Amino acid sequence: MKRKKTDDHIMNVTPNPFSSYTIVTFPEDIIRPCSIELFDLNGEKIYSYSNILSNKFILSGKQFKKGSYFYKVFNLDYSFFTTGKIIIN
Repeated sequence: MKRKKTDDHIMNVTPNPFSSYTIVTFPEDIIRPCSIELFDLNGEKIYSYSNILSNKFILSGKQFKKGSYFYKVFNLDYSFFTTGKIIIN
């Protein structure tokens, strides 16, 4: 299956920027489970969490250094795939 970024599904990451935690909210109509990956500005994967079954995921900022990161969120068959940026204060 070809991987395609999905912009027609709205995903929220709030608050952003954050220090203690942020809530990642997935659209209710996407097929689960989902996964989230975080990358530093050099493109190295620094975090990965899989098998997210609900439409909300709490990401703790306490385990990361302050700075900017990119995230990738996708489901198992990549019918949902999106990327973005988060800032940890």
